[in-house]
Amino acid sequence: MSKSSLKKYISIQKKVDDAQQEADRAEGAFNEIKKQLKESFGCSGLKAAKGKLVELSKAMEKAKGEFAKAAKVFEEAWHGKI
Repeated sequence: MSKSSLKKYISIQKKVDDAQQEADRAEGAFNEIKKQLKESFGCSGLKAAKGKLVELSKAMEKAKGEFAKAAKVFEEAWHGKI
């Protein structure tokens, strides 16, 4: 093998090794996120997580509306008294 070919081989091998390390890190991060979704929200996959997101978004919007109503009642009741 010529010196030039050896350098190319070493360069390509380094790129392959770097790509493999990056893939391993990404897989580890993905697995950690899946674990957190399972522990925090009981979601075992992306479909379940999307459903939970919709559910929680609706609950948040409902809570915002209820808070706005309660704040209005409070303001009307206490306007000028405090």
